[in-house]
Amino acid sequence: MKGTRWMMIGDRVASNLSGLEGLRILLVEDMAVVAEAIAGMLRDFGCKVVGPVSTLDEAAHAVREKEFDGVLLDLNLHGEMAFGVADGLISRGVPFIFLTGYGRTAFERPYDEQAMIEKPFTQEELKAIMVRVFGGVGVSG
Repeated sequence: MKGTRWMMIGDRVASNLSGLEGLRILLVEDMAVVAEAIAGMLRDFGCKVVGPVSTLDEAAHAVREKEFDGVLLDLNLHGEMAFGVADGLISRGVPFIFLTGYGRTAFERPYDEQAMIEKPFTQEELKAIMVRVFGGVGVSG
């Protein structure tokens, strides 16, 4: 159903994959119900979900040890900002999108230009930003 927010998982958008299929996406989200909803969207897009992970320590470990093509990174993990994880992704040249309920006002340099999507979002909104950020990434080895 057009306009349905991600918390309403029942009506999924038909897959028009737009180059996202096969991408391995690390999902960093601390709320289990939100993580499951987003993971379902990623699977609908044809992506392989890495994680989800829900803490800064798990995220830092995943960034060091896991194989992935891009990251959806919740800005606030259990009350701690994930800028350190973002720094690691930036230094490795890994594309990522911040997930946030705070909007653009929560970001300072150098993160103020980083791709972000404000929660709650629709499946269509997530797909659009993922195509923009990850569409040219391709599946890594």
